[in-house]
Amino acid sequence: MRKIFLTLGLFAALGVCAQETVKVTANKFNGYGIVYSLPKTAIDIRVTLSRTVEKPGPFAQYAQKYLGENPTITKKRTVWKIEQVDILPKGIADPEKHYAIQLKKENRTAFYLNKEGMLVSINQEPKADPLAPQHPRRPEAIKKKEAKKEAEYAQLYTESMLISSSVRNMAETAAQQIYLLREYRLDLLTGNSDEIPQGQSFEILLREMNKRESLLTSLFLGTAESETIVKDIIVSPDKNNTVAFRFSEQKGILPDDDLSGEPVYIQLDAKEIVEAPTDAKGKVIAPAQNALVYITPGKADVSALYKGESLCQKEIPMAQLGAEFGIDPSVFSGSGAVEATFCPESGALLHIGIADEKPVK
Repeated sequence: MRKIFLTLGLFAALGVCAQETVKVTANKFNGYGIVYSLPKTAIDIRVTLSRTVEKPGPFAQYAQKYLGENPTITKKRTVWKIEQVDILPKGIADPEKHYAIQLKKENRTAFYLNKEGMLVSINQEPKADPLAPQHPRRPEAIKKKEAKKEAEYAQLYTESMLISSSVRNMAETAAQQIYLLREYRLDLLTGNSDEIPQGQSFEILLREMNKRESLLTSLFLGTAESETIVKDIIVSPDKNNTVAFRFSEQKGILPDDDLSGEPVYIQLDAKEIVEAPTDAKGKVIAPAQNALVYITPGKADVSALYKGESLCQKEIPMAQLGAEFGIDPSVFSGSGAVEATFCPESGALLHIGIADEKPVK
């Protein structure tokens, strides 16, 4: 019995991976029985991307003539880049592993199940999932930025620029404004101006001048607006070198069957396989009838590969590589009832013991 009161230190670092749980108790409406599922471990590939929209300035052809610079942005394009990749375990309910335990009447044992019906904890309210995916920014965000930039451009056009009969004249007027701003700013900084604002007013004036010069310069050199997007791709690899998704620098993340992008593979190498206990004759000892079943998971080295290079590599606990064990459900009820926490990602028993008792590692 002592073994069931030990914390499985190997998996304690995973935390209690649960959100949106439902508290269930045995009562006459469910026949005093609790139904739950064991997980199958999938792979959550969390990809951090940068998306940059480059737009040439309307006066790009006159940049060399009036500013002495050649713009590097010569056409409108969107550039995607993979900034970071993380690999996380993701538990999904295994359709072949549904279990039920029958309890006695008048039982107050509280079972917490997640939205997929996997057991998260018993007699202990689960904590929030620290690995829960954050909502990525919506693609419309960059469109709003572009709209704001166009509105700022409109404020730059003076009356002489608007009535000008040619783009060249407009570009010349814009260049003159840039040089006037630079000259005035230099006078302020060197003390050659007749009127120099003091304190915060001086800082505000310089900031607005810098902003206006930057906008005017972008009319010639173009703009590059960037944002960061986080996407989670869930993969349940049934073989090694599974294509998780495809990636294009022009389109970003694509489905695994879109050949316009380069494949990102998931490589899974079993590192540790947990065997079920056997008796003296070598026969597998299955959990006792009506036992509360959990998994002691195995381990796998999981890598994300892109163009032959590793984007990320991690050791992940895998339910599929583990074995099933059982606990007598009576320990969770009556006097001296205990509490337990499980990891829905791997099915592992993380902790079991008396309430408020520090786990033994």
